[in-house]
Amino acid sequence: MPETDLFSGLLTAGARQVVAAGHPLFVAGDPAEQLFYVCAGTVKLFGAAGAENVLHVAAAGDWIGLSALVDGRAYALGAEALETATVLPLRRGDVLRWLRAHPVAVTQALARLSARYQDMADDLLALKVLTPRQRLCRYLVQQIGEEPVSGPADVVLTERHAVIAARIGLTPENLSRAFTRLRGDGVALHHRRVAVADTAALRLLAGRQGAEQADCADFHD
Repeated sequence: MPETDLFSGLLTAGARQVVAAGHPLFVAGDPAEQLFYVCAGTVKLFGAAGAENVLHVAAAGDWIGLSALVDGRAYALGAEALETATVLPLRRGDVLRWLRAHPVAVTQALARLSARYQDMADDLLALKVLTPRQRLCRYLVQQIGEEPVSGPADVVLTERHAVIAARIGLTPENLSRAFTRLRGDGVALHHRRVAVADTAALRLLAGRQGAEQADCADFHD
């Protein structure tokens, strides 16, 4: 279901806020008093190790702070605008009162929360076991989708390179290096368009956990 269906009755309440790139919405340990709906832009979620330790990137249509519904004591992660973002903050008490009046939404909220944590767990696993080049392949495969399974494909990058880099745990400079290394695998970057010669080979590389030997450049991300 679309994210906007989850708390659609609440989206008309409150005032939207514009958050400049680099400014925090909250940090880990802050009281979990609000949920945030991302209206535009992107917001990165990061762990206690610092803002460079990106665990997830939320985009327009996403909710941030759903865990506040379960445990209102403190945010487990920090959130910072990766680029200028417009968000709608909603007080935890208002959301809980709305959920009591709409019990069906409770199950939907728990399902959304579970899916979000599963996505983050998958991303964390990729950061641990995949090289930078493989992480980029994984991102491109996600953009391609299930079809085509093989043969050529074109991918139009809808996100800025800085956002893509944050999603896969790289600096923008190392993202550029990863794209350069993929040229030998039939992947060519042309501004915001990526030409993939063989999607089957790309899928194989993206899923080959531990099979690729990392070179020295892979350890400077």
